[in-house]
Amino acid sequence: MTYNFDPDRWYLPKCEDDGFIKIPAGEFRMGSDQKKDKEEYKDEVPSHRVRFSPYAIAMYPVTVAQYECFVQETDYALEDDWKRYNKYGNHPVVAVSWEAAKAYCRWLAQCIGKPVALPSEAQWEKAARGADGGHRNHHQAGEQCADALGERA
Repeated sequence: MTYNFDPDRWYLPKCEDDGFIKIPAGEFRMGSDQKKDKEEYKDEVPSHRVRFSPYAIAMYPVTVAQYECFVQETDYALEDDWKRYNKYGNHPVVAVSWEAAKAYCRWLAQCIGKPVALPSEAQWEKAARGADGGHRNHHQAGEQCADALGERA
């Protein structure tokens, strides 16, 4: 159920820095270029430059097992249909409200002693594009993201 995740540490990844990777400071082009990306959405244009200070982002989505640790330790009330959609501990958690996600981040930050927050759209896009900030498939994640960025937080 939890291969490579540590049940004694809230099911966080068994790797350096709890599975968070460093995103280096720098600039990247956010959004889509209508001439290069025929599948762009209207809210992705025009593309524009965005500059960041360094930050860290989780390498993997939050799992059901991780979220269940939060619920058990905090007595956080689950949405009525939560268990219907979250049956497997090693699957990404779904059916979580924005407020619940922020509460999970606050709890995890206390557990690991580091800041944890939901990434902005721009932070997520920069991480998904990789170290060179090139135009990539926005759905790349996990080890591909870690390999592209190299250094872990």
